[in-house]
Amino acid sequence: MSLAIDLGRHRTYGARTSFSESVEEETVDAELLRLSDSNPALLIRVNRLGIPKRFTEALIYTAGYEDEIAEAITADAAQALKLALNDAASTEEISGRIVASIPVALGPTGRAILLKGLADQGLVVQPGDVVERPIAALAEWLSDRHKIGGDSPTEPVAVIDNDGGEISVLVADTAKKRLLAIAPVSQGPADDTSLVIDRLKAILSRGAGMLEPAGTLRQDEWTAVSAAYGHVVLSGSGAEHPQFQNLVTGLLPATPIAARSTVKAGQAVIAGLTELRQINDWTCSWPTGHLMVDGKSIRPPGPLTAKHEEIEVKSTSRSHVSLADAKGARSNIQVSSVTATGVWIPQALGSVPKMRLLDDGRVLMLGAPGVRPLSFKVSWPVPGCTKPTTLDRPIPVSPLGRRALGLVSPRVDRARQAKAE
Repeated sequence: MSLAIDLGRHRTYGARTSFSESVEEETVDAELLRLSDSNPALLIRVNRLGIPKRFTEALIYTAGYEDEIAEAITADAAQALKLALNDAASTEEISGRIVASIPVALGPTGRAILLKGLADQGLVVQPGDVVERPIAALAEWLSDRHKIGGDSPTEPVAVIDNDGGEISVLVADTAKKRLLAIAPVSQGPADDTSLVIDRLKAILSRGAGMLEPAGTLRQDEWTAVSAAYGHVVLSGSGAEHPQFQNLVTGLLPATPIAARSTVKAGQAVIAGLTELRQINDWTCSWPTGHLMVDGKSIRPPGPLTAKHEEIEVKSTSRSHVSLADAKGARSNIQVSSVTATGVWIPQALGSVPKMRLLDDGRVLMLGAPGVRPLSFKVSWPVPGCTKPTTLDRPIPVSPLGRRALGLVSPRVDRARQAKAE
């Protein structure tokens, strides 16, 4: 038994979930919680001058800029949510596992403030159980197709979540079961429409470019970009607004809007939080855990906001790169049939190499000009996995380039080696 909470801009939804395993398959029973008298969902408003009135929008607006205000409004919102949950769920459920969805635009500072504010009210959400809204919407759509007996999709999918004007986009490669790109395109209904369209086109172009082999798709050719997608999935309270749907069909005229059979678009995210098992074996292109150098985090979990990021690191003769989960617990890595705890940083890269993160999952360690870089690709796990065993799996790492990976504490995985042979 666990709880799911969708912290949307328009309303906050809650659901309880129970899992049972039969001989044939695992089944999930989910029940929407009634968090208010007039509506199943809770409307959380902020009563402070000069900032947006909706909670998540106000948190995005203040976190990282006016942290004291962000902490205060989060404390108020968490208290209101706790009171609502006290009436709708049992004490045992509230103190158990909670999976929460958040807007994509909420950065690392906002996440930390949100999780602390919830924990102060006894609503403990682990960092690895924080899921961006479009990811949950994708899980709901996959579950819906499964329930109606449809084939598993193999064409690229664009998920566009519009929750009262708070819009974000996810690009997914269903054939490879990989989440390619995710980005916010609007923080609220006041955003300029032309800018929102430009941001939509930018993230869809990035995703389409990652779908094709290098050099086969020019991202400035919008006709080719729009034709790259086989499905567009809409979610959120604003998904069914005619003006928004016309905007989407105008951008992607050859891509049908996916139909739903079980839930409305406004409740797709909360339903998807109870169906995250649909993407348990998927991977992400962006870090969903910590990148570590010598045991210290140099980059927290979260989507890349650009095509690449650069981080300057300090390296010694025994420095190494390792990966950790969202809580900071170190994870093993899997390189072919070898399991290791990290990757050595070559001394040839110098004492202050640069780490460059690319939006397709590549990690480059760069030294002086002319020095061969260290490069590898990480297949990060999707957040919010529903089975604990998934969290214990080593993170797959693929060597790239001509410099071999020096592995820290390598050991041969006999099962993988036998399978490969």
